[in-house]
Amino acid sequence: DDGDVVVTNPARPIPCAGSACNVRVDCNLAENSGTQCVNRIEIFVRAAAARLSGDGLTKVQRPIRFAFGAVIVPPAQTAKVKLKLTKKGKEIVKRKRGKTLKGALEIRNAAGIAVSSTPIRIRLR
Repeated sequence: DDGDVVVTNPARPIPCAGSACNVRVDCNLAENSGTQCVNRIEIFVRAAAARLSGDGLTKVQRPIRFAFGAVIVPPAQTAKVKLKLTKKGKEIVKRKRGKTLKGALEIRNAAGIAVSSTPIRIRLR
């Protein structure tokens, strides 16, 4: 059975600048397990998007894929992962520089199935 990575300190804001975000993750497997944590990580932020509804255009909060990346971490170790910003993510960083956003960090296993979703804060620089 494969292990999964977990965010080292979810209470601490994740710094994002230019085209990347840096996240520290831990592998939750025992050191002598012999397998590594292989995961894909995505950050989603909630943003208002114009939506067509029965009574014209309305703004609706919906999750937008902000950053993504993959990581392989040796058992019982910590790694710093550089997540690449999406095109939409880069636009948000450019517009809201210096602000803090709320979002969710989703961790998926090698098969692509979501294993955890952690609420996070993102510091835009």
